[in-house]
Amino acid sequence: MKNLKNLLTIVILFFTIVLLNSGCKKKDPQPDLPPQSTFLMNFNDYDDTTIQSKTTHANWIYSAANVGIWNIVITVGLAIPVTSYAYALNQEPSWDRHNRMWTWSYNFTFWGVHSANLTAELEGDTLLWNMKIDDFLWYYGHSNTNGSGGYWMLNESKTHPTQLLRIDWTINSSGTSSVKYTNVAPSSSSAYKNNGEYITYGTVANTEFDRFYNIFLKNDTNTSITNLTEIQWNFADKHGRVKDQNHFGDTNWHCWNNVLEDITCP
Repeated sequence: MKNLKNLLTIVILFFTIVLLNSGCKKKDPQPDLPPQSTFLMNFNDYDDTTIQSKTTHANWIYSAANVGIWNIVITVGLAIPVTSYAYALNQEPSWDRHNRMWTWSYNFTFWGVHSANLTAELEGDTLLWNMKIDDFLWYYGHSNTNGSGGYWMLNESKTHPTQLLRIDWTINSSGTSSVKYTNVAPSSSSAYKNNGEYITYGTVANTEFDRFYNIFLKNDTNTSITNLTEIQWNFADKHGRVKDQNHFGDTNWHCWNNVLEDITCP
């Protein structure tokens, strides 16, 4: 009988230790949200409403028009998820011990009041992100724990829950970075039918043209016909250049100066 009591005591002690240890597991380190620049591309350099002359500023205006198409798609067509992420950056997360993940839960207002629930789960050197808005998985993604890169995948909407846009991003220790939006909507989509179109924005160090956009588009009626527009400019001085064979009829650069006037490229 005594031996049975001793055995029972040992068993109870064993399970007590196990339970205590399981309940005292350390939290995963609280992750930093990737900066908003990984989600919302910088379109500000092409927001100049003072330009009036389509003749003397044609090169810059053509560049701005191509950038503006994507600006409208993102800031208008994806306004709710874009706004939700801006709000998330100002929230404090809580640790979900049961699911071992960090959670940002909050309400935000845009075309009505919405509930948002963003989670971050650590898997090796990768953070797994999931954002539900009004119980709909609107976007998700992966990022490196060191903040050097990752991607976001956005679904179109609650009424059209199909993939729409992939955002690939990098932030290098040198201070350079890039963000690429790619249309991944099904080819049957009437609103976003040109699957594979993309725009890339990036920064480059130690060069005259330290900012760039590459814009790849398809013809609406014949998607086998494609076009690449390359835009480069100097961030501080604003002079730049554009290359577009379909538009200009050649493979040359077409330039503008620091007041955005057309000039002959050096």
